[in-house]
This record gives sequence, structure tokens and C-alpha cells, in this order.
Amino acid sequence: MPDSGKTAEIRVKFYGNLSDITKTRSVTMTVAEGSTVRDLLNQLLIRFGEPFQEALEHAAILINGRTIEVLKGLETELNAEDVVMIVPPMAGG
Repeated sequence: MPDSGKTAEIRVKFYGNLSDITKTRSVTMTVAEGSTVRDLLNQLLIRFGEPFQEALEHAAILINGRTIEVLKGLETELNAEDVVMIVPPMAGG
């Protein structure tokens, strides 16, 4: 994780079973400036533990409404005031 001394506030929203696991709909995380989605997820895994990790394996991650798959994946850099949404897969038919 980069450490320039500067930080960014990132809002993380949880949906479906992820909000049950985390016991909240959203949190604000402080990350070092230049941190990536991977860095943020590592912080969240430390905070919420194994059940969160298991649910995360199949979840979609969006930054400001755009899936990280169309950005740089887990290496996408985060900026101050970004909103990260973590959404479990949808079931249905």
C-alpha cells in the first residue's frame, strides 16, 4: 500500500448478504493516497473476517457505478470521495 502520508476517505456500500455479514449498509474507510481496490479489500478483510472473505469471492465490485472489470480490476486506484459498492451475485430466473 502506498504511503505518501496523505489519505483519502472512501465510502464502501454493502448489499444483500454482505450487509448482514458486516452488520452495516456502509462504512467510510481511510486509505493511503494511491491505494488500490486490492488494498481496500485487504483492510475490509481484516475488519470483517472470514465470512466476509467467502461472500466477497462471488461479489461484483463497482466504483462510482462502474464495475472494476472495465477499469483496472483490483489494481484500480482509489480517489478521495470514491464510492465503492460491493454487490453479491443476483439469483433468479
